[in-house]
Amino acid sequence: MKIKRSFYSLLLMLVFQACSEPPTPNLLYADRQIVDSLYQLEYEEMVDSLDTDCEKMQEAQLELMVDSLLKVRLVEIIRQKERYQNNK
Repeated sequence: MKIKRSFYSLLLMLVFQACSEPPTPNLLYADRQIVDSLYQLEYEEMVDSLDTDCEKMQEAQLELMVDSLLKVRLVEIIRQKERYQNNK
C-alpha cells in the first residue's frame, strides 16, 4: 500500500512539473548581442519586403479604383447624352 501511495505521489509530482512553464534561458552578454544583431537583420529585411508589397498593393488598388471611376463616369456620360437627345 505504501509503495502504491509513493508511486502515485511521484506520478502526481511529475504531472505538475510537466505542466509548468520551462525556465527562461540565461543568455550571456555576447549571446544577447548576437541575437539582437540577427533580429535587426531580419527586421530590416521584413520591413523592406512589407514596404514593397504595400506599394504593389496600393498601385493595384489605385488602378482598380481609377478603372471603376472611369466606368461610372462613362455610364453617367451616356445617360446625359441620352437625356439630351430625348429632350430635343
